[in-house]
Amino acid sequence: MLVAVGEALATMRVVVTGANKGIGRAIVERLLRDYSDVHVYLAARSAERGVAACDEIAAKMPEAASRLEFLEMDVSDDVSVRRAADSLGPGPLYGLVNNAGIGFGRGFRDALQTNFYGPMRVCEALLPLLKQSDPAGRIVNIASASAPNFVNRCGVREHRDVLARPAASTLDAVLDIAKSYETMTDYEDAAYGLSKACLNALTVFLARDNPDLVVNSCTPGYILTDLTRGMGASKKPEEGTKAPVYLLMDPEPASLPTGRFYGSDAKRSPLDRYREPGTPPYDGP
Repeated sequence: MLVAVGEALATMRVVVTGANKGIGRAIVERLLRDYSDVHVYLAARSAERGVAACDEIAAKMPEAASRLEFLEMDVSDDVSVRRAADSLGPGPLYGLVNNAGIGFGRGFRDALQTNFYGPMRVCEALLPLLKQSDPAGRIVNIASASAPNFVNRCGVREHRDVLARPAASTLDAVLDIAKSYETMTDYEDAAYGLSKACLNALTVFLARDNPDLVVNSCTPGYILTDLTRGMGASKKPEEGTKAPVYLLMDPEPASLPTGRFYGSDAKRSPLDRYREPGTPPYDGP
């Protein structure tokens, strides 16, 4: 289901998943505020909550209401994702922000289904539209610092090697790793970190297989959302938009190698260890 708030379409269409609240919604609002040539599809699983979010944003930013639409999409469901892709129509899509995700304490199967397989199926469905874009279409996968932390602590050397340097491996190897964890019981919130590490690896393969697109992942930072409530996070969702919006809209990423992982300060970070924001960017392979 696609619900329009206004009528006019801007030049560049962008889909943001999991956008009815938190960081996703903050990204939507910043795009509407700072880029008058962007038309945003606020994608969410719940039509009720998604439409309500659109109405609230339109009331707060009436000048941008014509550039906002709700797009019903459950990233964990193949049929829902395909229906959403079809509702976008045949025109080019400039950007996709894979923000939808679930947090800690949900188990390996659920975490992988939403945080890894979800972005994979969304990308598969929307790649034909992204490839029509001029300028080059962009994909931004919202990962987490939990990803390099998981890789760094991973006790299975073969898994650590693949997730630390996916360019030297294959997507099938990453899928095998994910499958090997699906029936395990979560420990120390490893499920979330694994799912985001797999998402970072997927980013590498998407970039390699689609050189005409600009594909990167990032951590938005330790932001207070429903995922982190009660865990010491204090930053507002707006503070989590720096890296995602940079990767989506700034000219610089289009001139750099893609398939990279960026910290919340919009600087490149390694896949296998945490880099503190504000420290020198990672310059390795």
